Amino acid sequence: MEARGKLLGLELEVGTAGYRAGDRIVTLAPGANGEIVTSERGTVIAVDTKRRELAYVKMSRARERSTVTVVADSTEQAVEDLGRSWSASRRIGWAIDQGVPSPGSTPERDARAPEDTVPDWLRHARLVAEREALAAVIPRDPTFPYQQAKARVRDLEARLEALVHGDGWGVLRGTPVGQAAVAWKQAADQWGRCLHDAEHAGLRERHHLHRQAAKAAKREGPLRDAFERLAAPEKDGIRADLPKAKKLLADLEGERRNVDRFTDAHPEYLPRLMQLDREISDAAYEMDIERQGLDGIAPQRPERQEPSSLIEPVIERRGPVIERDFGLEH
Repeated sequence: MEARGKLLGLELEVGTAGYRAGDRIVTLAPGANGEIVTSERGTVIAVDTKRRELAYVKMSRARERSTVTVVADSTEQAVEDLGRSWSASRRIGWAIDQGVPSPGSTPERDARAPEDTVPDWLRHARLVAEREALAAVIPRDPTFPYQQAKARVRDLEARLEALVHGDGWGVLRGTPVGQAAVAWKQAADQWGRCLHDAEHAGLRERHHLHRQAAKAAKREGPLRDAFERLAAPEKDGIRADLPKAKKLLADLEGERRNVDRFTDAHPEYLPRLMQLDREISDAAYEMDIERQGLDGIAPQRPERQEPSSLIEPVIERRGPVIERDFGLEH
């Protein structure tokens, strides 16, 4: 970015990192009264190296007069606003406090940030960051598209077989081509049945059956041609689509084998991912309680729910498939 001339102005150093106007960033915690949310991307538009949140410290240690200007409806409101805003830390140290933890690392196991001293928003941001990093290395679960591809191949093969043999009572039942197949096969069956019965009938009955067979044979040819006219384009389409459908199925089968190999090599990943989902839900739950208090609302603990919005399809375990209430297969 700097080589391309996209970074401008002074640099604000925070730990080992530096920030200049033009830098691209991603937020790891909510802020600005809800105007900024976790994982929101943005661009630094300005850097002020002289402002930190040291206003309270500077005012309390000043030797001369200190003046602060606040926009408020009254002096009492200004005092209340200052007390609320200065009682919560918003130091620029956030930029280094919210690094992406490596898989397996959690705030409660971090000696530098014990669980009882980590704010809920920071704990939530770290857990989300860990989950995103963990999910990024887990192969995509192909179970659903694999089942769809398998069903499509099975359907194409069944339709092609029915079209080749003129079976209008199975997968083609009720379709125009299926009805044409039924009419053709009924005429063909009547023709064959009349000839068979004539071999064992008396003279008069034999003549009658031969006449019926001749009528059926006369109908059978045009009905067969009508069926073939309807069936030919569909057979051509299936024969063109079937190889592509089989290739997709084979590719997804390869992904399934990759998932199996990954699961065998890293059996701890999926349980950790599920644990992270629970911890993220708990952190968000506590953040809601804290937010109610900051808004002057008597805290009311909401009913706990499964974190369905945070859970995504990840990997498939070998063995029986279990439908979870949040619509996933594991």
